[in-house]
Parts: sequence; structure tokens; C-alpha cells
Amino acid sequence: RKAKYAVVTIADRPSFILHPGAFDEVLAFFDRSQELEDTPGALILRPDGVMYDYNHPRPTEADTVQLSPFTKEQFDKWLAAYLKNHPGQKVKHEQDGRRGLITAIRYNSFDFDCGNFERWGHIGTTNDFVLVERREMPVCNGLPVRYWIRTYRADAISPDK
Repeated sequence: RKAKYAVVTIADRPSFILHPGAFDEVLAFFDRSQELEDTPGALILRPDGVMYDYNHPRPTEADTVQLSPFTKEQFDKWLAAYLKNHPGQKVKHEQDGRRGLITAIRYNSFDFDCGNFERWGHIGTTNDFVLVERREMPVCNGLPVRYWIRTYRADAISPDK
């Protein structure tokens, strides 16, 4: 917000330049409209005309996960449980047992442009899988998965290390 200009690029569309002079007032309006004034990170325009910025909380440290290879039987058990927990959803999945990773995407539309992306990592020697990445796109707007909002990430260490 304090830069001379901001370059905005959305998906594969051409970039455009914004002058951030009015960002503070616009962001304060958004926060007030969403009743977020008392939450960390909110921007508030006080009655005396002074803009007040609550401190953003420090991001939490990413979890570190040591991955291990898994078998086809372990994958089949994981997939059956996953599909049972998400009945009726369109699920696309890929597995890489050697690297210890499963990718599952639950789509909310037949255009495949919204939903939840999850990457699961196998740990240990049993059938234990943990979430190592999550992306979400609640609005179906034509954006491919690589542009979805990352809401969680762990540092995953390959089984080879």
C-alpha cells in the first residue's frame, strides 16, 4: 500500500498498473463492510481521519513432514476412505507411491475451475497420510488450479533424503 504503484496480473491476462493512493480507504471500507474491524490485519479509518492498521499476525511456521513410499494397497485404502468422506463430488486423483505423495482435486463444477486441491503425504510405515498442501477456489471463474488460493502448506521432505 505504500509503494508508488502496484502491478496487477490476473491469470494469463495482461498486467495493469494501479496507483495505491486510495487503497487504504477502499480496504478500510471492505473491512468495515465485512465487520472485520476488530480482527488482526484490519484497516480502520478512525473518526479523526487517521488510518489505523492492526498488526498482521506473524505467519505460523510450516510443519515439516518426512515422507515415505507407499504401496498400491495403502493407496487403495486411502482412496476408499477419501471418496467415502466426499460422496457425490467429482474427484480427480494422482498418486506417486515412490515419492510418498497423493494429489486429490474435488471439483465443484463441470468446468473444473473451482473446488479444493489437496496434496497428501505418506508418513511412517502404516496407512498414515497427512495433508501437506491445500488450495481452494470457492468461485467458479475459469481459473486453473495453479491459480487457486493456497490455504495450507507443509515442508515435505522426500523419502530419498
